[in-house]
Amino acid sequence: HLPEAIIMGQAVARWGKLDDPSTREAAMIALAATQEANDTQWGIEDHVGELTMMQSTAEIIAARWPKDDQLDLIWMNLGFLYEAYNLPAQAVEIYGRLPAKSKQYADAQIASGMAVWQMARRRAINETTSAKNDSLQQAQQMLKRGLRAAEKSEAPLDERILEVRLALAQIALLENQPEEAKDLLTANEKPIID
Repeated sequence: HLPEAIIMGQAVARWGKLDDPSTREAAMIALAATQEANDTQWGIEDHVGELTMMQSTAEIIAARWPKDDQLDLIWMNLGFLYEAYNLPAQAVEIYGRLPAKSKQYADAQIASGMAVWQMARRRAINETTSAKNDSLQQAQQMLKRGLRAAEKSEAPLDERILEVRLALAQIALLENQPEEAKDLLTANEKPIID
């Protein structure tokens, strides 16, 4: 009875008393039901009803409980699901909802940048050069923001930082900036290669 749980949970979340804990619980039940429906049903290309309903539920939660500590994780999960359905533009829009003060901000910027980078690489050959450059610049900006945020921590070089630096190096090479590509791989506190 997932559709009923989604609809009823959303209705209670939307119109229930804000200070009643069961109102927020209904929102979380609706969100879980959409996740379950998404996990157990095949997606139809260009029709992601489960994800649309999940986004609608997340938007209700964001509107009614804007300071909920789970909200950023809800957005990240939804963004990952849009990517899994090969809808990177929707994923980028969702990742963009995370504020800069969020613990997941670096992950969101990196995921956005990688999604835009993937879209730029898949562009048709006959696309104009300026459109390709715009896509590359957008990906580069997002990836750099995410890299700066991720590297603020004292953590050692990890796989996602490696992927971001390699993507940025590839973008730099495509834009005829070999020195910048070299610097991304060698000239920093955590070099990838020597």
